[in-house]
Amino acid sequence: MSLEGFTDQENCLDSEKAADNSGIKAVQQKSPQETEPDIDQDIDAIHKRLRALVGTEELKTWLKIDSRRSGLDLAVNWLSITLGLTLLCLCNNLAAALPAPAVMIAAFFLIGFGQYGLFILGHDGLHGCLHKNLNTNDTICRWLIYSPMFMAFEDGRRNHLEHHKRLGHADDPDRYLHRLSDKNSFLALLAFCLGIKTFVKTVIKVSPFGARLRARETNKNQVLESVCDREEPNYDLDAEAVKPKGNANSDNKAAKPLITYIKNRLAVAIWQLAILSLLLVLHLPLWLYLTHWILPIYFCVFLADEIRAFCDHAVPILPDESADAKRMVSYTPNLAEKIVFAPHSMHLHAEHHLFPRVPYYNRKQVHNKLKGRPEITCHKSYLVFLFKLFASLPLANESKGN
Repeated sequence: MSLEGFTDQENCLDSEKAADNSGIKAVQQKSPQETEPDIDQDIDAIHKRLRALVGTEELKTWLKIDSRRSGLDLAVNWLSITLGLTLLCLCNNLAAALPAPAVMIAAFFLIGFGQYGLFILGHDGLHGCLHKNLNTNDTICRWLIYSPMFMAFEDGRRNHLEHHKRLGHADDPDRYLHRLSDKNSFLALLAFCLGIKTFVKTVIKVSPFGARLRARETNKNQVLESVCDREEPNYDLDAEAVKPKGNANSDNKAAKPLITYIKNRLAVAIWQLAILSLLLVLHLPLWLYLTHWILPIYFCVFLADEIRAFCDHAVPILPDESADAKRMVSYTPNLAEKIVFAPHSMHLHAEHHLFPRVPYYNRKQVHNKLKGRPEITCHKSYLVFLFKLFASLPLANESKGN
Protein backbone atom coordinates (compact mmCIF):
# COMPACT_ATOMS: atom_id res chain seq x y z
CA MET A 1 0.00 0.00 0.00
CA SER A 2 1.34 3.44 -0.92
CA LEU A 3 0.98 6.68 0.98
CA GLU A 4 -1.82 8.02 -1.20
CA GLY A 5 -3.90 8.42 1.94
CA PHE A 6 -1.32 10.84 3.25
CA THR A 7 -1.59 12.92 0.08
CA ASP A 8 -5.34 13.24 0.48
CA GLN A 9 -4.87 14.43 4.01
CA GLU A 10 -2.23 16.93 2.92
CA ASN A 11 -4.74 18.41 0.48
CA CYS A 12 -7.18 18.82 3.36
CA LEU A 13 -4.44 20.48 5.33
CA ASP A 14 -3.75 22.88 2.47
CA SER A 15 -7.37 24.07 2.43
CA GLU A 16 -7.35 24.47 6.20
CA LYS A 17 -4.10 26.39 6.03
CA ALA A 18 -5.48 28.73 3.40
CA ALA A 19 -8.34 29.62 5.73
CA ASP A 20 -5.95 30.03 8.66
CA ASN A 21 -3.58 32.22 6.64
CA SER A 22 -6.42 34.47 5.53
CA GLY A 23 -7.27 34.95 9.18
CA ILE A 24 -3.66 35.77 9.96
CA LYS A 25 -3.55 38.47 7.27
CA ALA A 26 -6.56 40.12 8.88
CA VAL A 27 -4.89 39.97 12.29
CA GLN A 28 -1.69 41.47 10.92
CA GLN A 29 -3.58 44.69 10.21
CA LYS A 30 -4.18 45.15 13.94
CA SER A 31 -1.86 46.93 16.33
CA PRO A 32 1.22 45.13 17.78
CA GLN A 33 -0.49 44.99 21.16
CA GLU A 34 -3.44 43.13 19.67
CA THR A 35 -1.26 40.63 17.79
CA GLU A 36 0.96 39.74 20.76
CA PRO A 37 0.63 35.93 21.16
CA ASP A 38 -1.05 34.63 24.28
CA ILE A 39 1.11 31.64 25.20
CA ASP A 40 -1.17 30.66 28.09
CA GLN A 41 -4.05 29.53 25.91
CA ASP A 42 -5.05 25.95 25.05
CA ILE A 43 -2.22 23.89 23.54
CA ASP A 44 -4.33 22.85 20.55
CA ALA A 45 -4.82 26.52 19.64
CA ILE A 46 -1.06 27.05 19.98
CA HIS A 47 -0.39 24.15 17.61
CA LYS A 48 -2.82 25.57 15.07
CA ARG A 49 -1.31 29.04 15.22
CA LEU A 50 2.28 27.81 14.81
CA ARG A 51 1.38 25.51 11.91
CA ALA A 52 -0.29 28.41 10.15
CA LEU A 53 3.10 30.14 10.00
CA VAL A 54 4.37 27.56 7.50
CA GLY A 55 3.57 27.87 3.80
CA THR A 56 2.12 24.96 1.88
CA GLU A 57 5.07 24.56 -0.50
CA GLU A 58 7.55 24.75 2.35
CA LEU A 59 5.65 22.08 4.23
CA LYS A 60 5.59 19.79 1.20
CA THR A 61 9.38 20.10 0.98
CA TRP A 62 9.74 19.08 4.61
CA LEU A 63 7.43 16.10 4.16
CA LYS A 64 9.58 14.44 1.47
CA ILE A 65 10.82 11.03 2.59
CA ASP A 66 14.36 9.92 1.76
CA SER A 67 14.27 6.13 2.14
CA ARG A 68 18.00 5.88 1.44
CA ARG A 69 18.82 8.15 4.38
CA SER A 70 16.71 6.17 6.82
CA GLY A 71 18.12 2.92 5.40
CA LEU A 72 21.66 4.16 5.98
CA ASP A 73 20.93 5.17 9.57
CA LEU A 74 19.24 1.83 10.15
CA ALA A 75 22.38 0.06 8.91
CA VAL A 76 24.64 2.21 11.13
CA ASN A 77 22.65 1.33 14.24
CA TRP A 78 22.73 -2.37 13.41
CA LEU A 79 26.47 -2.04 12.75
CA SER A 80 26.92 -0.69 16.27
CA ILE A 81 25.11 -3.75 17.64
CA THR A 82 27.18 -6.05 15.44
CA LEU A 83 30.43 -4.46 16.63
CA GLY A 84 29.38 -4.99 20.23
CA LEU A 85 28.66 -8.68 19.62
CA THR A 86 31.91 -9.01 17.67
CA LEU A 87 33.89 -7.59 20.59
CA LEU A 88 32.39 -10.16 22.92
CA CYS A 89 33.01 -12.97 20.44
CA LEU A 90 36.63 -12.06 19.68
CA CYS A 91 37.57 -11.51 23.28
CA ASN A 92 35.90 -14.72 24.38
CA ASN A 93 37.58 -16.81 21.67
CA LEU A 94 41.05 -15.28 22.03
CA ALA A 95 41.18 -15.41 25.80
CA ALA A 96 39.30 -18.70 26.07
CA ALA A 97 37.68 -17.20 29.15
CA LEU A 98 35.17 -14.57 30.15
CA PRO A 99 35.53 -11.25 28.32
CA ALA A 100 37.51 -8.58 30.12
CA PRO A 101 35.38 -6.07 32.06
CA ALA A 102 36.42 -3.14 29.85
CA VAL A 103 35.41 -5.05 26.72
CA MET A 104 32.12 -6.08 28.28
CA ILE A 105 31.31 -2.47 29.17
CA ALA A 106 32.24 -1.24 25.70
CA ALA A 107 30.13 -3.98 24.10
CA PHE A 108 27.22 -3.15 26.43
CA PHE A 109 27.07 0.47 25.29
CA LEU A 110 27.73 -0.29 21.62
CA ILE A 111 24.75 -2.63 21.69
CA GLY A 112 22.64 -0.35 23.89
CA PHE A 113 23.19 2.82 21.88
CA GLY A 114 22.57 0.87 18.68
CA GLN A 115 19.30 -0.41 20.12
CA TYR A 116 18.21 3.07 21.17
CA GLY A 117 19.08 4.49 17.75
CA LEU A 118 16.88 1.81 16.21
CA PHE A 119 14.09 2.60 18.65
CA ILE A 120 14.11 6.29 17.72
CA LEU A 121 14.09 5.38 14.02
CA GLY A 122 11.11 3.19 14.83
CA HIS A 123 9.44 6.25 16.30
CA ASP A 124 9.61 7.85 12.85
CA GLY A 125 8.23 4.61 11.47
CA LEU A 126 5.18 4.94 13.73
CA HIS A 127 4.37 8.06 11.68
CA GLY A 128 5.10 6.37 8.35
CA CYS A 129 8.32 8.34 7.76
CA LEU A 130 10.92 5.61 7.16
CA HIS A 131 9.79 4.57 3.70
CA LYS A 132 7.48 6.00 1.03
CA ASN A 133 5.54 2.75 0.90
CA LEU A 134 3.57 2.27 4.12
CA ASN A 135 3.67 -1.55 3.99
CA THR A 136 7.46 -1.48 3.61
CA ASN A 137 7.69 1.12 6.38
CA ASP A 138 5.69 -1.10 8.75
CA THR A 139 7.61 -4.25 7.83
CA ILE A 140 10.93 -2.53 8.57
CA CYS A 141 9.63 -1.34 11.94
CA ARG A 142 8.12 -4.67 12.89
CA TRP A 143 10.99 -6.96 11.88
CA LEU A 144 14.16 -4.85 12.06
CA ILE A 145 13.40 -2.50 14.95
CA TYR A 146 10.67 -3.42 17.44
CA SER A 147 10.58 -7.22 17.51
CA PRO A 148 14.31 -7.67 18.30
CA MET A 149 13.74 -5.47 21.38
CA PHE A 150 10.68 -7.26 22.79
CA MET A 151 8.22 -4.69 21.45
CA ALA A 152 5.09 -5.00 19.33
CA PHE A 153 4.93 -2.40 16.57
CA GLU A 154 1.11 -2.22 16.37
CA ASP A 155 0.68 -1.50 20.07
CA GLY A 156 3.41 1.13 20.05
CA ARG A 157 1.77 2.94 17.14
CA ARG A 158 -1.67 2.95 18.74
CA ASN A 159 -0.39 4.44 21.97
CA HIS A 160 1.97 6.94 20.39
CA LEU A 161 -0.50 8.44 17.95
CA GLU A 162 -2.97 8.84 20.80
CA HIS A 163 -0.28 10.74 22.72
CA HIS A 164 0.14 13.10 19.77
CA LYS A 165 -3.59 13.81 19.65
CA ARG A 166 -3.97 14.34 23.40
CA LEU A 167 -0.75 16.12 24.47
CA GLY A 168 -1.57 18.68 27.15
CA HIS A 169 -4.88 17.01 28.08
CA ALA A 170 -5.91 14.78 30.95
CA ASP A 171 -6.44 11.75 28.68
CA ASP A 172 -2.94 11.75 27.17
CA PRO A 173 -1.74 8.11 27.60
CA ASP A 174 1.76 9.42 28.37
CA ARG A 175 0.65 12.03 30.89
CA TYR A 176 2.05 10.00 33.79
CA LEU A 177 5.50 10.58 32.27
CA HIS A 178 5.15 14.36 32.04
CA ARG A 179 3.31 15.36 35.19
CA LEU A 180 5.21 16.58 38.23
CA SER A 181 2.55 16.12 40.89
CA ASP A 182 3.76 12.55 41.60
CA LYS A 183 7.46 13.43 41.21
CA ASN A 184 7.55 16.45 43.51
CA SER A 185 10.36 15.26 45.76
CA PHE A 186 13.97 14.25 45.25
CA LEU A 187 13.30 10.57 45.95
CA ALA A 188 10.13 10.46 43.83
CA LEU A 189 11.89 11.97 40.80
CA LEU A 190 14.89 9.69 41.34
CA ALA A 191 12.61 6.64 41.44
CA PHE A 192 11.09 7.78 38.15
CA CYS A 193 14.52 8.24 36.51
CA LEU A 194 15.46 4.71 37.60
CA GLY A 195 12.25 3.30 36.12
CA ILE A 196 10.98 2.04 39.49
CA LYS A 197 7.68 3.90 39.25
CA THR A 198 6.89 3.43 35.58
CA PHE A 199 8.24 0.17 34.15
CA VAL A 200 5.17 -1.99 34.77
CA LYS A 201 2.77 0.76 33.75
CA THR A 202 4.68 1.38 30.50
CA VAL A 203 4.62 -2.31 29.60
CA ILE A 204 0.86 -2.47 30.19
CA LYS A 205 0.30 0.82 28.37
CA VAL A 206 1.56 -0.53 25.05
CA SER A 207 -0.51 -3.70 25.34
CA PRO A 208 -4.09 -4.15 24.08
CA PHE A 209 -5.19 -3.72 27.70
CA GLY A 210 -3.78 -0.21 27.86
CA ALA A 211 -6.81 1.57 26.38
CA ARG A 212 -9.18 -0.13 28.82
CA LEU A 213 -7.01 0.74 31.82
CA ARG A 214 -6.75 4.38 30.72
CA ALA A 215 -10.53 4.61 30.37
CA ARG A 216 -10.96 3.11 33.83
CA GLU A 217 -8.43 5.53 35.33
CA THR A 218 -10.09 8.51 33.64
CA ASN A 219 -13.48 7.55 35.08
CA LYS A 220 -11.97 6.92 38.50
CA ASN A 221 -10.43 10.38 38.63
CA GLN A 222 -13.68 11.92 37.33
CA VAL A 223 -12.02 13.94 34.61
CA LEU A 224 -14.52 16.62 33.64
CA GLU A 225 -13.06 17.55 30.27
CA SER A 226 -14.84 15.80 27.41
CA VAL A 227 -12.90 14.60 24.39
CA CYS A 228 -15.90 15.22 22.16
CA ASP A 229 -16.11 18.87 23.19
CA ARG A 230 -12.53 19.66 22.14
CA GLU A 231 -11.37 20.59 18.68
CA GLU A 232 -9.07 18.00 17.15
CA PRO A 233 -5.62 19.13 15.97
CA ASN A 234 -5.59 20.36 12.36
CA TYR A 235 -2.57 18.23 11.46
CA ASP A 236 -3.92 14.82 12.39
CA LEU A 237 -2.53 13.06 9.33
CA ASP A 238 -1.11 10.11 11.22
CA ALA A 239 -4.35 8.68 12.56
CA GLU A 240 -5.91 8.78 9.08
CA ALA A 241 -2.91 7.11 7.47
CA VAL A 242 -2.56 4.18 9.85
CA LYS A 243 -6.06 3.57 11.17
CA PRO A 244 -7.31 -0.01 10.66
CA LYS A 245 -9.45 -0.69 7.60
CA GLY A 246 -12.79 -2.24 8.37
CA ASN A 247 -14.63 -1.58 11.61
CA ALA A 248 -15.73 -5.18 12.01
CA ASN A 249 -12.15 -6.41 12.07
CA SER A 250 -11.18 -3.69 14.54
CA ASP A 251 -14.08 -4.56 16.82
CA ASN A 252 -13.11 -8.22 16.69
CA LYS A 253 -9.57 -7.38 17.75
CA ALA A 254 -10.82 -5.17 20.56
CA ALA A 255 -13.01 -8.02 21.80
CA LYS A 256 -10.06 -10.44 21.95
CA PRO A 257 -7.16 -8.48 23.44
CA LEU A 258 -5.23 -11.55 24.58
CA ILE A 259 -5.28 -13.15 21.11
CA THR A 260 -4.21 -9.85 19.54
CA TYR A 261 -1.45 -9.48 22.14
CA ILE A 262 -0.03 -12.92 21.31
CA LYS A 263 -0.39 -12.52 17.53
CA ASN A 264 1.42 -9.18 17.51
CA ARG A 265 4.33 -10.75 19.34
CA LEU A 266 5.03 -13.74 17.09
CA ALA A 267 7.82 -11.77 15.43
CA VAL A 268 9.17 -10.96 18.91
CA ALA A 269 9.37 -14.65 19.80
CA ILE A 270 11.07 -15.51 16.50
CA TRP A 271 13.71 -12.83 17.06
CA GLN A 272 14.50 -13.89 20.62
CA LEU A 273 14.98 -17.50 19.50
CA ALA A 274 17.24 -16.26 16.71
CA ILE A 275 19.38 -14.22 19.13
CA LEU A 276 19.76 -17.15 21.52
CA SER A 277 20.66 -19.43 18.60
CA LEU A 278 23.27 -16.93 17.42
CA LEU A 279 24.94 -16.98 20.83
CA LEU A 280 25.11 -20.78 20.66
CA VAL A 281 26.58 -20.70 17.14
CA LEU A 282 29.20 -18.17 18.25
CA HIS A 283 30.00 -20.31 21.32
CA LEU A 284 29.11 -17.46 23.65
CA PRO A 285 27.54 -18.13 27.07
CA LEU A 286 23.76 -17.78 27.08
CA TRP A 287 23.84 -15.44 30.09
CA LEU A 288 25.12 -12.77 27.69
CA TYR A 289 21.56 -12.67 26.32
CA LEU A 290 20.51 -11.19 29.67
CA THR A 291 23.51 -8.95 30.31
CA HIS A 292 24.12 -7.71 26.76
CA TRP A 293 20.71 -7.79 25.12
CA ILE A 294 17.96 -7.45 27.73
CA LEU A 295 19.76 -5.12 30.17
CA PRO A 296 20.85 -2.67 27.42
CA ILE A 297 17.20 -2.49 26.36
CA TYR A 298 16.27 -1.49 29.91
CA PHE A 299 19.07 0.97 30.64
CA CYS A 300 19.86 2.42 27.19
CA VAL A 301 16.39 2.30 25.63
CA PHE A 302 13.66 2.24 28.27
CA LEU A 303 15.27 4.51 30.88
CA ALA A 304 16.83 6.88 28.34
CA ASP A 305 13.54 7.30 26.51
CA GLU A 306 11.48 7.72 29.69
CA ILE A 307 13.82 10.48 30.86
CA ARG A 308 13.81 12.12 27.43
CA ALA A 309 10.01 11.98 27.22
CA PHE A 310 9.77 13.56 30.66
CA CYS A 311 12.19 16.37 29.79
CA ASP A 312 10.48 16.97 26.44
CA HIS A 313 7.16 17.85 28.10
CA ALA A 314 7.82 18.54 31.78
CA VAL A 315 7.29 22.07 33.04
CA PRO A 316 8.30 22.97 36.63
CA ILE A 317 4.85 24.28 37.53
CA LEU A 318 2.13 22.88 39.78
CA PRO A 319 -0.69 22.05 39.48
CA ASP A 320 -0.12 19.98 36.34
CA GLU A 321 -3.00 21.65 34.53
CA SER A 322 -1.20 25.00 34.73
CA ALA A 323 1.67 23.54 32.67
CA ASP A 324 -0.43 21.97 29.90
CA ALA A 325 -0.22 24.92 27.49
CA LYS A 326 3.57 25.04 27.90
CA ARG A 327 4.49 21.45 27.08
CA MET A 328 6.11 22.36 23.76
CA VAL A 329 9.81 21.86 24.61
CA SER A 330 12.93 21.32 22.50
CA TYR A 331 16.63 20.95 23.29
CA THR A 332 19.94 21.85 21.64
CA PRO A 333 22.24 19.39 23.45
CA ASN A 334 25.85 18.40 22.77
CA LEU A 335 26.73 15.27 20.79
CA ALA A 336 27.09 13.04 23.86
CA GLU A 337 23.59 13.90 25.09
CA LYS A 338 22.18 13.37 21.61
CA ILE A 339 23.62 9.85 21.54
CA VAL A 340 22.41 8.98 25.03
CA PHE A 341 19.00 10.70 25.08
CA ALA A 342 17.96 11.90 21.64
CA PRO A 343 19.56 10.40 18.52
CA HIS A 344 18.18 11.15 15.06
CA SER A 345 17.05 14.72 15.89
CA MET A 346 14.66 13.60 18.61
CA HIS A 347 15.80 16.58 20.69
CA LEU A 348 13.74 18.85 18.42
CA HIS A 349 10.59 17.50 20.00
CA ALA A 350 8.30 20.53 19.87
CA GLU A 351 8.91 20.68 16.13
CA HIS A 352 8.03 17.00 15.90
CA HIS A 353 4.71 17.50 17.67
CA LEU A 354 3.83 20.36 15.36
CA PHE A 355 4.63 18.38 12.20
CA PRO A 356 4.79 14.68 13.16
CA ARG A 357 5.12 13.46 9.57
CA VAL A 358 8.21 15.51 8.85
CA PRO A 359 11.10 12.97 8.80
CA TYR A 360 13.80 13.38 11.44
CA TYR A 361 16.42 14.59 8.93
CA ASN A 362 14.19 17.53 7.94
CA ARG A 363 13.28 18.52 11.49
CA LYS A 364 16.13 21.04 11.69
CA GLN A 365 14.40 23.07 8.97
CA VAL A 366 11.28 23.28 11.12
CA HIS A 367 13.42 24.38 14.05
CA ASN A 368 15.04 27.15 12.03
CA LYS A 369 11.65 28.34 10.83
CA LEU A 370 10.15 28.57 14.33
CA LYS A 371 13.27 29.52 16.28
CA GLY A 372 12.57 32.13 18.93
CA ARG A 373 8.81 31.59 19.11
CA PRO A 374 7.63 32.21 22.72
CA GLU A 375 5.26 29.23 22.55
CA ILE A 376 8.26 26.84 22.36
CA THR A 377 10.64 26.44 25.30
CA CYS A 378 14.21 25.61 24.29
CA HIS A 379 16.75 24.18 26.74
CA LYS A 380 20.41 23.53 25.99
CA SER A 381 20.92 20.37 28.04
CA TYR A 382 18.85 17.48 29.35
CA LEU A 383 21.21 16.94 32.27
CA VAL A 384 21.24 20.61 33.26
CA PHE A 385 17.43 20.71 33.18
CA LEU A 386 17.24 17.62 35.40
CA PHE A 387 19.89 18.95 37.80
CA LYS A 388 18.05 22.27 38.22
CA LEU A 389 14.74 20.47 38.68
CA PHE A 390 16.15 18.16 41.36
CA ALA A 391 17.58 21.19 43.14
CA SER A 392 14.25 23.05 43.07
CA LEU A 393 12.09 20.27 44.53
CA PRO A 394 9.61 20.30 46.12
CA LEU A 395 7.70 22.81 44.02
CA ALA A 396 4.94 24.89 45.54
CA ASN A 397 1.42 24.34 44.27
CA GLU A 398 0.27 27.67 42.83
CA SER A 399 -3.42 26.90 43.24
CA LYS A 400 -2.96 26.32 46.98
CA GLY A 401 -1.19 29.63 47.31
CA ASN A 402 -4.19 31.58 45.97
